[in-house]
Amino acid sequence: MYYTLKEPWGLRGYRGHLMYLDPLGSRDMPRPLSLPLFALLSRCDGTTLLENLTETEQKALDLLEMKGIVQASEEPRPWKPWQDYRYHDNRRIISAAWGITGRCNARCRHCFMASDTAVTPVEFTWEECRKLIGEMAECGILNVMLTGGEPLLHPDFFRIVREIAAKGMRVSRIYTNALKLTEETLRRLEGEGQRPEMMISFDGLGVHDWMRNVPGAEETVLQAIAVCKTHGLPVRASMNLNTVTLPAAVPTVRKMAEMGVDTLFVIRTTQTPKWMNQGKNTLTDDEYLETQLELVRVLRENRGWKTKIRFFNGLEISPETTAEDVSREHPNWLSEEVPDSAWCGKCAESFFVAGDGRVLPCDAFEGASLSGGFLIRDNNVHTRSLRDILNDSEYSRMMTLSREEMLACNPQCRACPWGRLCRGGSCRACGIAALAVRAGSYIGVDAMKGIRTPDPVLCRFFRGGYFDRLKKLLEETL
Repeated sequence: MYYTLKEPWGLRGYRGHLMYLDPLGSRDMPRPLSLPLFALLSRCDGTTLLENLTETEQKALDLLEMKGIVQASEEPRPWKPWQDYRYHDNRRIISAAWGITGRCNARCRHCFMASDTAVTPVEFTWEECRKLIGEMAECGILNVMLTGGEPLLHPDFFRIVREIAAKGMRVSRIYTNALKLTEETLRRLEGEGQRPEMMISFDGLGVHDWMRNVPGAEETVLQAIAVCKTHGLPVRASMNLNTVTLPAAVPTVRKMAEMGVDTLFVIRTTQTPKWMNQGKNTLTDDEYLETQLELVRVLRENRGWKTKIRFFNGLEISPETTAEDVSREHPNWLSEEVPDSAWCGKCAESFFVAGDGRVLPCDAFEGASLSGGFLIRDNNVHTRSLRDILNDSEYSRMMTLSREEMLACNPQCRACPWGRLCRGGSCRACGIAALAVRAGSYIGVDAMKGIRTPDPVLCRFFRGGYFDRLKKLLEETL
């Protein structure tokens, strides 16, 4: 009998553990293997005839087949080359977000990059792109998310897409303001065999042009969303909430649902140095959280919608989400040394490469890093290899924060009945922002202290009764 390891499973080793059964490219945790089980799975390549198995080996294969991990057949069925064992001398990371250029054709009031502080926008050259793509593949990354600035402005954008595919990776998401997103763009992506999720900025009906500082941007973006859905691509729209855009929130949710947007990502506009300097249009914690409940209510009253809402530093709610769903703990596996990370799942499973080459936990750190003077010394892919940065740098040391350490650093979190569920506020960028808001500036902010500072919005969400109100709302509208 032949046995073939089924997709998406593959055999991998990472720093700290040599043998894993890995659901490659998935957020699911890899399964550590004993040497006998690893040896058995290594023979499940679909071309090795498994004969004279011991009783223990046969029972193991029967169980793996029942779980859908291997498939038995009378004839050879070779597994895919990427399923063969590979060792990566770094922690397991499934995705990378990459700002290929600092150039942008919008002038957003809240830009994470604080790009207007740079004399000349930074951008990866083609040779620098090839080098980094190769290093990503060597580190075991399978999903690459392209962002910027505006990634479609990079002169070698499609060469980058082609090179990513040639290294066995896929472009899983493109972050874009959609001002250059056309039918031709999508046809060329499809020609490269790529069907990424399109993360499109849209801040609301009647207010988008104001937020992006580009006349006519709203009409262009709505047309781009329609084109993406015509091509059957998943679309995630990103909407900023502040005092100017707030009146448009509910009509915008309805519009996105009508257009077939898969997910609406909602963020309170507060996290960037650039926005902080404006100082007048930020929603209070309570205003933001009340709006969350209002949007969930609208979503639940329209059960025919397919759109989900994902709240920044909050939950993802679909028309079918239950109170039980939002009450579950979700551990974030980082490594054998940090089995339950204090970071959000996004940062635990991926990293962000800024346009100037800095490796950061996520894009929310980009402008804060420059303004605060942290994460700028030994974590640049132009001066060090990606693997070295992932293993030993200011970035890697910052990423070792565990949930237990986070709770131990904050007695109020440790004693709070919600402490383990909210993880002490798992958005570490919000912790740094909280320090900056109190200080009035990011300049001189202690980053290591900041990542141990709870997110005040999430704290208010639980302690202010909003979580209980959300559960009640979900139960009433089930």
